[in-house]
Amino acid sequence: MEESNGLVPIGQLDTYNNFDPNGYFGSIYDAESAKRAVGKVKVLEEYLKAADQYGEYAAKFCLLEAQMYIQIAQVEGSEDKLTEAKRRLVMWIRSKTDEEIAEILEEVGTGIRISKIERRERSEQFNNMKKHASNREYQRISDEIVAQLDRDGCTKLSPFAFIEKWHSIGEPDSKTIKAYTEKTRDQLIKKGGRGLGDGKGTYMKPEKCDRKQVALIIKTRLESIVSDLKAIKQICDETHFVIPNEGISMITKLIRSLGAVPDDTIALDVTDGC
Repeated sequence: MEESNGLVPIGQLDTYNNFDPNGYFGSIYDAESAKRAVGKVKVLEEYLKAADQYGEYAAKFCLLEAQMYIQIAQVEGSEDKLTEAKRRLVMWIRSKTDEEIAEILEEVGTGIRISKIERRERSEQFNNMKKHASNREYQRISDEIVAQLDRDGCTKLSPFAFIEKWHSIGEPDSKTIKAYTEKTRDQLIKKGGRGLGDGKGTYMKPEKCDRKQVALIIKTRLESIVSDLKAIKQICDETHFVIPNEGISMITKLIRSLGAVPDDTIALDVTDGC
């Protein structure tokens, strides 16, 4: 015997393998009948929860609900009187192929509501779009920094440059900024750019530098060499390793070839090249 609200009693819910939603909602042929069907499935959900039987019939209910929305999606204009969220669900169903609908029904049969599947997919699509947009933005900023070196012979590279120039969705990720900073630095060096070591991330092509800027570039590299030599000495001290005379000679010959560089030239104040 049918309930007064037009719903089949819970005990008469067949296994979903042979389930026919028409037996519960009748024919859906326009916006008004679609709205009534959605209202009935909402009443059924509340009835199951009130009877503390939702868990027991969850998979059957989820399949019933999904088949109802699929039926609504088959009728043009049937979504007109539904809420925005339900209209969006219907439009999403219409975008699916028969094979995709079959996959959705298979998942729904495990007790997952079709609206949750739709939200999950939209979220994944948004996250993928956001990720792709972010990757394009990191690359755009990197290309802009390198292009400035090509154009002006001078540019600035630092993590802050990516934050300052960011115009995409969301906020840039610090780890990704670090990776792109290193990647951009490699490109600048390959194109002949040299860091001034001015604390501002300035890179210049030596031919565009004045004497003070050349001195800064040399000073930065000498400091790097000294740091490397100290690290070598520490390793030798810890391992009692003695560098052969040929190794020492190789270094000293190169140093002598540089000639004398006045201390006051190397220690010049930082000049902003850009």
